[in-house]
Amino acid sequence: THFIENQLKNTWEDIPVTMPSSWGISVPVKTEQPQTLHVWFEMAAAFYYYQQKNTSDAVYCFGFDNSFYYALYNPALIMAFDPNAKLPGSFVCNEYYLLRQEKFSTSRRHAIWAQDAMREESVDAMRWYIAKTRPERAKTNFDMSQYHAFCQGVIEHKFNNWIEALNAHVENHEGQFSTVAFGNPLLRAFYMRLTQYINEAEKHYGFSDFSLNT
Repeated sequence: THFIENQLKNTWEDIPVTMPSSWGISVPVKTEQPQTLHVWFEMAAAFYYYQQKNTSDAVYCFGFDNSFYYALYNPALIMAFDPNAKLPGSFVCNEYYLLRQEKFSTSRRHAIWAQDAMREESVDAMRWYIAKTRPERAKTNFDMSQYHAFCQGVIEHKFNNWIEALNAHVENHEGQFSTVAFGNPLLRAFYMRLTQYINEAEKHYGFSDFSLNT
């Protein structure tokens, strides 16, 4: 938000819509070097087409380094072409997610290869940990030793024990819920807590307050 506010206060420099390249959509103009459409100018046209074609609101999910293009450049181009154009309904931005305090890089082989990792790790556990450490407002770091500590401390000891205890209670009561038992203060507090969790989940899975960390 601060980045966008600062950008709106400043005067933007001109941004070319073509660039010297032989890769991309060529532009039929005579120049010393072949010209192609700038990739973000090209993408703005694609975004405009799909947003006008679909009735549901578009949601832009992107990394912080592309904030200018998704949040300002593309909407500005679309509005310049069609002032009444339908714009994105929400923006979901991530900061950098590091691997052992360094940027992910496939060229340097500094990455986690999904096929290899999933041979040894639980898909659900890995998704849970990545959601928990997602860089929503600041850089965060993935470390395999911290992931294994999370699996042991949170998933195996706390969560799995809670699930086993819950299943035992359900079996003892043959899967039935007694309205008489609801008068128990502890049961009533437990029900209210579950209701709170459900409300928070619905809120943070919505685009206005989207958060996997919560």
